[in-house]
Amino acid sequence: MRIDEEVKDKFETICKSLGLTMASALMMYICEVNREERIPLRLSLKKDNDDISELLRRMAASAPREFTLDEINEEIRTYRESLK
Repeated sequence: MRIDEEVKDKFETICKSLGLTMASALMMYICEVNREERIPLRLSLKKDNDDISELLRRMAASAPREFTLDEINEEIRTYRESLK
């Protein structure tokens, strides 16, 4: 299978940040397809605002300290503005 190098590199980086190899991530995806008997993707022309949990996960992973509620709300506000 041929994959664009930039797409592959980004996928590999994400896998590594989650503690996975590309092979293990692909195996998880294949098992999910088999278990669900469907392709587990959401296709949309609009960006979801449901990515806040991902934003909070990234914030927690990148900062060794706890965030105040005001800091979290500011990050959420900034993120939502970037979606517009």
